[in-house]
Amino acid sequence: MKFSKTLITSLVLAGISFTQYAHAETVGLVGMFFAEKLTTHQIAMDDLEQEISHQGCTLRREGSILATDGNYEISEMNRFFFLECEQESISKPTTHIWIDKLNKATKNLALFEGNFNLRDASSISQPGDKRSYIIKLSDYNNINPSKRNSDLKQLGEMVQTRKHKYTNEAYVHISAAYGIKRPDEVVLIHYPSNKDGEKFRNNKGNADIMAGIEAFNRDHLTQFSYFVAASNR
Repeated sequence: MKFSKTLITSLVLAGISFTQYAHAETVGLVGMFFAEKLTTHQIAMDDLEQEISHQGCTLRREGSILATDGNYEISEMNRFFFLECEQESISKPTTHIWIDKLNKATKNLALFEGNFNLRDASSISQPGDKRSYIIKLSDYNNINPSKRNSDLKQLGEMVQTRKHKYTNEAYVHISAAYGIKRPDEVVLIHYPSNKDGEKFRNNKGNADIMAGIEAFNRDHLTQFSYFVAASNR
């Protein structure tokens, strides 16, 4: 499923104003894969949660990917999960056990791991099943980092004044990846509900934000992909 132009431009903002607020917490690991049956996903998540329970990790989010768009070369994905871990996991031999199990049970597994940052530390511990999630992968061109930070600050301040706005839940500065060339970052953001997301994106009063988003995308990103998602927890 493809996004409308309005949705895409609003998604470009999703996550880009996060790093200015972030503070280092733990390690975040985002996983995506394709599973033909819902039961396959459910069994895979049950197995994963059991495997990670002794490795200092907590399964914070897991659910369905509903739509995708962007220019990353990435295989079809329809499921995701997010782990919060005490230490990096991908390079550990013990982690290979559950990676191998996921590979056998599903298709197109991709993992992204790195320092996990939060703007609101309480958000990740609260249920997310009523929210509308967006997962953003991105690479920056780093041509003008100071201008990028200035643009981020300006856009972030604008968004905070608007109704039905999204919240940045987790930012991961990616240090290791599996199944895909390593992006620079992955961000999980959410609207309080689908209706809030629609109202934010369709509000003509947010045209100034959309223009700023398009400029940011053009000036600072080399590639990006977005995944609209719904979490079961």
